[in-house]
Amino acid sequence: MDNPDALACTPIEEFSPQSNAGLQPADVFIVGPEPEELMEFETVGEIIASRMLHLIDENGNKRPVSVFVGTPRPSRSDPGYECPFQIIGVGNQNTHVGRGRDSIQALQSALTLLGAKLHHLNDEVGGRLNWEGGAPGDLGFP
Repeated sequence: MDNPDALACTPIEEFSPQSNAGLQPADVFIVGPEPEELMEFETVGEIIASRMLHLIDENGNKRPVSVFVGTPRPSRSDPGYECPFQIIGVGNQNTHVGRGRDSIQALQSALTLLGAKLHHLNDEVGGRLNWEGGAPGDLGFP
């Protein structure tokens, strides 16, 4: 394991800090805390959009990288809305949020931040992230 953070996620359907009994694999992940713009329970909640990318390793093998966007919802800490998103398979895999005055602005913010994080991660891995729906180097985000 070259990057232990790349595997620091737990697939679950629901998260309760009181109990983890009876958890089943699902498309939502809980990850460790990070100070910047993380959700209280680190989950994207209901997933409204996803994208599959691939990280091409040194041998030309494809490793899946999943992107999830959750439903925008009223912010728990500020006026307005927040929209959670997460990248699984590369990077720290924490859940982040885009914020806005309404749900549309929060969604736009999340997509913009998601694109910036993906492009940054792509630079870190030497441009080896690939989205099959786009031209080489296009990850499909602003």
